[in-house]
Amino acid sequence: MGATEVVVRPRVVSPFQASLRVALRRMQVVWVGIRHSRTAMVGLAILVLFIGMAVFAPWLAPYGPIERVADTSNCVPNISSVGDQRGGIRHLFTSNLGVPD
Repeated sequence: MGATEVVVRPRVVSPFQASLRVALRRMQVVWVGIRHSRTAMVGLAILVLFIGMAVFAPWLAPYGPIERVADTSNCVPNISSVGDQRGGIRHLFTSNLGVPD
């Protein structure tokens, strides 16, 4: 029985694949550095929070930044009572326009 010889060809890597591998390795090194830094993680959490607020802004604030919700722009906030006489709870900073007392 003859011995079989295994031929191993050197793997040819394109320049794009090589630069991609280098970029991925650098991203791994940066991520490990961020993960081990408490300050960087807090900053990343704040950044993710702001991005989440921007994505969900239409549901968090359904009114536009210059849109008037009602004609309450010149009213004083009503902080006298949180609960009304009917047992319901009003928002702390709403006006009494249109609300019978």
